[in-house]
Amino acid sequence: MSATEPVLPATRRPMPAPEPPPPPRSSKKPAEIEQELQETTDRLAWRVDELVQRVHPKQVARRSLASVREKLTTPQGRPRAEVVGAAVGALVGLTVLVWRARRRH
Repeated sequence: MSATEPVLPATRRPMPAPEPPPPPRSSKKPAEIEQELQETTDRLAWRVDELVQRVHPKQVARRSLASVREKLTTPQGRPRAEVVGAAVGALVGLTVLVWRARRRH
C-alpha cells in the first residue's frame, strides 16, 4: 500500500463476491424436458410467424388504408361532412389562388 492510497476501515473495504449457488437439480425425466422444449419452440415459432405477418408491407398498408377510410367515412360508407367541407374549402382556396395568380400576369 502506498502513502497516497486511503486506508479504509474494515466495514468499507470491498468484500469478495460470494460464489453463486449451484443450479437446482431437476427431477424431470429427459423425455419431459424434451417435450417442454418442443412446446416452447412451437410457441415461439408461432409468435415469430405472427410478427412476420404483422409487419409485412402489404398488411401494414392494408391496416393504414383501413384506418384512413374509418376516419374519412361514416359507418354507412358515406364521406363525413367535415371531410367534404374541408375538401370543398381547399378547392375554393386553390381556385382563388390560381385565379389571382393568372390575373396578375
